Formats: sequence, structure tokens, C-alpha cells
Amino acid sequence: MSNSANSPKSNVNRGAVTRQKVGDRVNTLDAVCAAGATSAGVTGSPIASAALDGLKTTNVALRAALVSRDALLVSFRAQCKVVAGATGALDRAASTYMTAVDSLAAGDAAVITGAGLPAREEQPAFTTASTPVKLRSTLGKQSKEAIVQWSLAPGAAAYRLRVNFTPADPTQWEELSSGASRRRTVTAPTPAAQFLVSVASIGADAASDWCAPILATAR
Repeated sequence: MSNSANSPKSNVNRGAVTRQKVGDRVNTLDAVCAAGATSAGVTGSPIASAALDGLKTTNVALRAALVSRDALLVSFRAQCKVVAGATGALDRAASTYMTAVDSLAAGDAAVITGAGLPAREEQPAFTTASTPVKLRSTLGKQSKEAIVQWSLAPGAAAYRLRVNFTPADPTQWEELSSGASRRRTVTAPTPAAQFLVSVASIGADAASDWCAPILATAR
């Protein structure tokens, strides 16, 4: 009696082929086609033999498609580099042209638009800084401290800060050190002290007026 009669039955492990990446699958099926062509069982079966012929044909077609795709990818990557280089060259040429037109126009918008370029008005240069606005204060982190801050003043390169620790006397102002920050911590003489504070901005040519004072409270 044949031992095959007592052997467990098997079927094709389809996943071992279909789960492979497409390139690996083509190589695997090349080997399958070669083995099938030498199998007496396959060549002796009209159905299996026809199926093998169909597999060979489609596998050859897929391999050709993969070769074509890979060639296109190589060409695509090369063209991407060409486009990137051409884009950089175009940007540099455009910048050179715009610089030349700016120099030629000397601020005349008609010359700029006549050269095919969009024009925009230059922003005026601030020489005298604007007076700071939206001055406000909050309690500081430590005892006797208050945090004072304000909004950006156009044209300001730095800010002056003055305080009056005796609000009842409006003449007792003391100017603190100047700086670029718009947030300052002020230390009052005593905890919970109330004092007046005012700010001015410093421009390229002159300082602004002092803003209206506010009453700040220290922690």
C-alpha cells in the first residue's frame, strides 16, 4: 500500500506567493513556471498546462511593466533635479531683473508696471516714535513687585519708563533705566504700594511724549 494514502492532505499555500511584494512575486512565479514546465503532472493535464501557459504570459507582461516603470522612475527623478535647478536659475534671474527695474524706476510706479512687474508703495520710515498705548499693570510674583507692560509703538527702538511712588504729588517722577523690552518689573518701596507709571518710546531721531499715567499696585 502506498504511503501517500496515509499522508495528510495538502493544498497550495497561496499566501506565500500573493503576500510578496510585486517584484519578489514575479521572481517567485518565474521559478514556479520553470518547475511546472518540467512537471509530468502539469504537462500531462490539459487544464493545468493551459493555466501554466496563462501564468507565463501574464508574468512576462508584468515583468516588462516593472522594467518600464523603473525606467520611468529613474527618468522622473532626473527630471525633478533638472526642474529644481531651472527653478533656482529662474528665481535668480527674476530677482536680478526686479533689482534692475527698481533701480531704473527710482520709486516711479508707472515705470515698474510698464516693465511688467507689480508695484507697491514703500512704507514710510518712522524717525520719531509713536507714544506707547495700552499701558497696563499686574501684580508681580514677589512682594513689592508690579509688572508693567504696553503695546508696540511704531518707530520705537527702545522705551523710557518713569514712576511716581507718591501719587499725591504729581511732580515726584523718577525715571528708570531705558530698554527695548515692553514688559518691566517695578519694585515699589513697600508691599501693596500704589504708584503712578508712564512710558515713552525712543525713535531714531527723538523720543515720543509720555503716555497718560496709570495707577499700578505692587504685590
